Amino acid sequence: MGLLALNPEIRGFPDARKVKSTLRIRVTPGAKKNALEFGPPLKVRLSAPPQDGRANKALEAYLSALAGAKVRIASGRKSRMKAIEFEGSEEDFLASLKMHAEG
Repeated sequence: MGLLALNPEIRGFPDARKVKSTLRIRVTPGAKKNALEFGPPLKVRLSAPPQDGRANKALEAYLSALAGAKVRIASGRKSRMKAIEFEGSEEDFLASLKMHAEG
């Protein structure tokens, strides 16, 4: 018998992988290459130009690939300061970015 069947109160706890988190970042499009700079806020340099949403698409794809989690822009689509949304905790997300960006 599973743990949930034995203790139905556990059902009220969110699954950590499904918790959505938001992080404020600063984006610089049109850079020579894609790169991250860790600090408050996280700074993301993208080689994609800021035209026709190309930098926004590149940002979501770049961070998703590095973090291994789907990333979407929650706000700031027309601004360098953006809020991104992803599943999991901010700490795990940043640790994953650091690991893949440096390795």
